[in-house]
Amino acid sequence: MPEFNIRSLLKFAAIALLWLALSWLASGWWMAHKVDTLARHLQNDLDAKARYQTQQISDYLLRTRHVPASLGGEPTVLAALRSSAMIEESMTLPREERQRRWSENPEHREINEYLAKLTRYTTTSVIYVLDATGKCVLASNAGKATSFVGSDYRTRKYYSEAVAHGAGYQYAMGRITNMPGLYFSSAIHDGEVVLGVAVVKVNLDDLSPWIREAESLLVDEYGVIVQAFDPRWELRVLPENVVEQLSPDRRIERYKVKDFARLTISPWREGRHPLLHRMTDHSSPMLISSVALAHGLRLIASYDAGYLLQSHLAERVSTFAAFSVSGLLVLWLLAWRGSVARTRQRNQRDLMDSEERLRRAQAVAHVGSFDWDPVSGRLSWSDEHFRLWGHEPGTLEPTYEMFRQGVHPGDVARVEAALADAVEGGRYYDLVHRVIRPGGEIGYIHGIGEVIFDDSGRAVRMIGTVQDITSQRAHEEAANEARHRFQRLVEGIGERFVIFSHGTDGQLTFVSKGVESVFGVSQAELLGANWGDAVAWSPGTLERVAEGHRKLLGGELRYLELEMAFTHPDGGERTIRINEHLVRDDAGGARSFDGLVEDITVASAIKRELESAKEAALQSAAAKSAFLANMSHEIRTPMNAIIGMLHLVQETELTGRQRDYLGKARYSAENLLGVLNDILDFSKIEAGKLDLEDIPFALTDVVGNLVNLIRMKAEDKGVDIAVRIGNEVPRALVGDPARLGQVLINLGGNAVKFSASGGTVTLTVALQEENEGDVLLHFSVRDTGIGISKAQLAQLFEAFTQADSSTSRKYGGTGLGLVISKRIVDMLGGEIWVESELGAGSTFHFTARFGKHAADDLKAAPIEGGEPDVAAAIRGLHGAKVLVVEDNPINLELVTELLAMHGIETRTAGNGQEALNVLAAESFDGVLMDCQMPLLDGYQATRAIRQRPDLADLPVIALTANAMKGDREKAVAAGMNDHIAKPIDPDRLFVTMAKWIRPA
Repeated sequence: MPEFNIRSLLKFAAIALLWLALSWLASGWWMAHKVDTLARHLQNDLDAKARYQTQQISDYLLRTRHVPASLGGEPTVLAALRSSAMIEESMTLPREERQRRWSENPEHREINEYLAKLTRYTTTSVIYVLDATGKCVLASNAGKATSFVGSDYRTRKYYSEAVAHGAGYQYAMGRITNMPGLYFSSAIHDGEVVLGVAVVKVNLDDLSPWIREAESLLVDEYGVIVQAFDPRWELRVLPENVVEQLSPDRRIERYKVKDFARLTISPWREGRHPLLHRMTDHSSPMLISSVALAHGLRLIASYDAGYLLQSHLAERVSTFAAFSVSGLLVLWLLAWRGSVARTRQRNQRDLMDSEERLRRAQAVAHVGSFDWDPVSGRLSWSDEHFRLWGHEPGTLEPTYEMFRQGVHPGDVARVEAALADAVEGGRYYDLVHRVIRPGGEIGYIHGIGEVIFDDSGRAVRMIGTVQDITSQRAHEEAANEARHRFQRLVEGIGERFVIFSHGTDGQLTFVSKGVESVFGVSQAELLGANWGDAVAWSPGTLERVAEGHRKLLGGELRYLELEMAFTHPDGGERTIRINEHLVRDDAGGARSFDGLVEDITVASAIKRELESAKEAALQSAAAKSAFLANMSHEIRTPMNAIIGMLHLVQETELTGRQRDYLGKARYSAENLLGVLNDILDFSKIEAGKLDLEDIPFALTDVVGNLVNLIRMKAEDKGVDIAVRIGNEVPRALVGDPARLGQVLINLGGNAVKFSASGGTVTLTVALQEENEGDVLLHFSVRDTGIGISKAQLAQLFEAFTQADSSTSRKYGGTGLGLVISKRIVDMLGGEIWVESELGAGSTFHFTARFGKHAADDLKAAPIEGGEPDVAAAIRGLHGAKVLVVEDNPINLELVTELLAMHGIETRTAGNGQEALNVLAAESFDGVLMDCQMPLLDGYQATRAIRQRPDLADLPVIALTANAMKGDREKAVAAGMNDHIAKPIDPDRLFVTMAKWIRPA
């Protein structure tokens, strides 16, 4: 076919393709218009359907919300919540016992059956009733394994909102059912008093029929999808979510997950079909409709609109065919026009493009080319060759002298010799040499050339290339340096270390020089040998190594670390630590095991000695703890008798002088008890056994207790007490109130002790720092006493010291109060210091960190204080019958006399077995039980009492000299209701007894 015809056909083909493209675009525009029109109609239908489904869900939730409110008028529910026995059980019994008792209660069962029927009628998940403390009393699922009865829900948002505002709502995951749901709550009132809260839970699965029918997503107020017609999208978040506002703990509590995948809803195609959207993990276009529900919920309805695009494809094809056929008929008439000159232009352009590509390839690869005539000296260079010699292309005419000047002077002789060999018959030129560019930069060049000879054997032409290998040469030098550095490291690593490499068959291919000192075997003996054959390993060692290699080969371990023992050729036992890893080849196959051996024989011996010393220290600490507990018991028992008998004598008729003598004796005995407590506290601090509690408390309670304790001593000395608490200081805190009180009592007691008549002691509390979850408080206790000199301040917080040793004779004390205070303040996250001047008083400062209580509603006592209502407690105990179990005759007499003086009838027993015998014959309202007794101690006796069904609820209170940390918990674990430590405080004794004992 003539060239002219080919050009014409090509031109026709190009125009035809353009026309086909325009025809296709026109048909596409027409189809898109029709798709968008239909999509608008479908969108209207979807919006109506979404609004209908939203109204259905809203009506259902509105009906559900009225269910808990209706329970507030049920007489049986009100009666159950008013039950005093149930209220007491709610406060004292553990969850399992509460669940058992309340589930077995016939009246409760009847209400629970009613709630179960109500649940089925209202198509809800579960309906339950909480008492005023947040514990579940009644539930529609009481008879099921997932029963809520007895569980504590006071931390739930729907509970706190109902108590505070009368009604509440919360989305949450069920703690027992582990199912997500919507919770609606309503407070149950008895007049103005909140008796409890009624709650109804709607499982999100109950909404699934509406969700599936509309192919919808249910989104909560944080942008989290809590229910979806496609389960893959549940617990994903929309782009506009605010779930990050919740802490990780709150997210886990609310959704059982901490991190969320994202569900994106974006336009299906930018600029086209504005109503169609694309959703994550869904390949078809979707129509979307979003409608708001109550409580921050939102319903997002969807519709798969994929068929819209598919159904109109045939119509587009037919339209395209009509346009294209008509246009092609016209184009065919113009197909024979062309030009031969155009073909030439195209060929010329192709040649130029080919040369440009070659030039660019040379520039990228830093490769230049040359053509040299050895006879005439004529030389031709490519552009990149110029650049390699440091010249701009085309600025100079290349000559042999120019080439020679660019070669580094140290390499000129080698280059000329190589060129001469090639020209004189060698044919090929291949040499690496240096070049020095005009700016002084030195590079490395790899030149390659081939000589062309004529028929007479004369060289007439050399054609070749030059490549810049400077970077490659630098990498090779760096690799050589790294290799030499590794060799130096291996040779100088030391005599305790060995670097090795062996194949998967165990054959050693490399070992460093240290092998001779560690294993007593030379390098030559080990190379090519097997570890197992060359070293006398301890039994079982090679099996452990083989198991480790198996795990390395299987990918279970990244590296292997073992301690191994062997017998040295000198007869001694040695221990090594081996660390090795698997080296793989480029194909992923196992090539070798490389690693490091360290001789740890000496370190292992030291480790064994340290472990032995640690064990001895632990045994010594255990013996010390046992001694402290025994010493505490042995001292508190007679101290109880001394202080108690003095109390009894003071209750009798006495002369003024006798009462004064007895008061001083009791004061001295209580001071002696304080000394004992200081010594025991200091010992526990030194042993690291002093623990802090973390409980809610009122700051004013602690301060009020301090004022009550030091007021009498201050009034006797004529010292005033002042308290200043800043308005910004939170009153409701979380921490250890007992230890805070101990520090304040130590500092306050010292301030009163060292102040003269007419002086003042001032306690100040200020807020120093406040964070989201805690506060740092600044306490200061100022006195107007004798003061402390600068020399004495240095040793003030040291154990068993006072500012002046002579003060111990005048003022008394162990010297432990301040050191104990300092240790406690350290544990509270603060620091303690003092400002003082001799003769001008002192100010003791300390800081302490406490948590902030969530609800500032703790019932705090006023600062001026007030003792517990002891008189009311004694009146409530009048006529009670109590069994006193005590093996010490004096303490037994003390307790019985003290109880008899206040109208309480007593019986006595000398040990646990006698107590069981008496309880088998008589009935009692309560038992005061000593813990350490012969034959059968108090713990064993209490367990035996609890095994008898008729005595299971009998109040048993420990009355014991066991006052160490953990003794109260031990008593409660044995079945006792409470714990009173000796020496006995009569007021505390009566208040504690009244808490548990009710006269028959």
